[in-house]
Amino acid sequence: MSFLLVDLLGIVLMVTGLVIAFKKPRPRPGTSSRSAEDGEEDPRVYVRRIAGFMLAAFGLTLVVMFTTFHFA
Repeated sequence: MSFLLVDLLGIVLMVTGLVIAFKKPRPRPGTSSRSAEDGEEDPRVYVRRIAGFMLAAFGLTLVVMFTTFHFA
């Protein structure tokens, strides 16, 4: 039963990380909407992508390792 809780936590971490990684950038106050669409130039986009994928990878690793050791 406890491995289900850990698996659920890992799945929540994966989904949260992917939502953070693929979230559209919000326009900054005082900038045009065109620059908001060009979010590739904003360094915060890269930080969110890296943090999101790291969180998703941690969740996936947690699920795989815990479930594998539980059933092995």
